[in-house]
Amino acid sequence: MSNPYDNRPLESPDELVELGEEDEIIERDAEDELDEEDQPPRRYRSVNALAVLSLACGVLTIGTFVFWSMVVAPVVGILAGYVALRQIRKAPEERTGVPMAYAGLALSAVVWIAGYSWLIHGYFAAAPPGYQLVRYEMLQPDPEVEGERVPPEAIELDGQKIYIEGYMYPGRQTRGLARFALNPYNEKCQYCQVDPKPTELIRVKLVGGLRTDYTQQVRGVGGKFHVEVPELGSGPVVYWLEGDVVR
Repeated sequence: MSNPYDNRPLESPDELVELGEEDEIIERDAEDELDEEDQPPRRYRSVNALAVLSLACGVLTIGTFVFWSMVVAPVVGILAGYVALRQIRKAPEERTGVPMAYAGLALSAVVWIAGYSWLIHGYFAAAPPGYQLVRYEMLQPDPEVEGERVPPEAIELDGQKIYIEGYMYPGRQTRGLARFALNPYNEKCQYCQVDPKPTELIRVKLVGGLRTDYTQQVRGVGGKFHVEVPELGSGPVVYWLEGDVVR
């Protein structure tokens, strides 16, 4: 009796090669599955919250180009970035965010230096050489000091050459002015205070034939500063300036 399998066609060499390749692929897949089963499951790593805070503060540090008080943003950004890096290094398998923390640190430091350099340059460049730049805040009495009518800073400026910027207080004459007053409020702004206190009003007398015209823009005046403090009850404090520079 003949074997029925004796009549089946023999496999060609090409078919044998293909079968061998398929077997190898199946074996590799099986090995990969075993390797994956042997490996521990990947753990989720959370983004460090302080790293996010550092980056946010670094972006907000751009405000130091405008406001001195924005120093809070870079200080918080640097501290948050430093602490974030320490926390991530202690538990790298649980936390991530190193690039974010470094970016926050760099932004906070670099922009802070640049912003304050800009403000300092603007502060000293505003006044002409030989004049001390003065702000209205320096001329106001301390409300917490009972009976203070003029702050010590203003008394020390008496007779000194100062430079101060403000808005011209409106009067009847608008051109060729030799006398006018400066105050810190823009009278064209409907939301601004238009009735300044005596210590917020500086009477200006231009000398040397100097004249100027009324404007609603900021006006800078330099000259010798004077303080007149009448006896209590006889009149308000008077600040006045012998102006020899107008900008």
